[in-house]
Amino acid sequence: MEKEYDILVCLEGEEEASQRAIARRTGMSLGAVNLLLQKMVKKGLVKKDPLNARSLRYILTPQGKKEKARLTYKFVKSSYRFITGVTLALEEEIKKKSRQGLQEVFLMGEKDEAYKIVVNLLSRMDLNYEFIRDPGILEEMAEEVEGKQGRLVIIWDVDLEDKVPEGMDYINVLTLYNPA
Repeated sequence: MEKEYDILVCLEGEEEASQRAIARRTGMSLGAVNLLLQKMVKKGLVKKDPLNARSLRYILTPQGKKEKARLTYKFVKSSYRFITGVTLALEEEIKKKSRQGLQEVFLMGEKDEAYKIVVNLLSRMDLNYEFIRDPGILEEMAEEVEGKQGRLVIIWDVDLEDKVPEGMDYINVLTLYNPA
């Protein structure tokens, strides 16, 4: 479904949409693009337009435009539900930590969309935080005051979990919410 969506996006507004161009733009293999395009032609989402004896271009049909809009809506709705769920779960965890004496909050990860979600929540909760680029700083903090309570590290990348020193309290935002 997601790969079909990527192809629909790629085709919209394209004059010269060949299989190779689609594969290059979507990062899919040429074989995968070929199979998906055949399927989409059968569904009436895409039509083939022969350019010459050896090459074709693919054009999005009105039905394909509707399908792209439907998939976009479905994706936005799902993303919003996920973001809301993550935000509520994180808020509950932070409230729980606050009742247990939370004093300092540290953020570690890329300054991306997940970072913005966390910062927005912390601002709404009127909590200060410090952004940490270097995980080594956490090591120094862990040694500085052994077992100091009240510190919380918030991350949003599973690869950073092993960078948080043992015994230091942390929350991985991505593992908080499970919509299933």
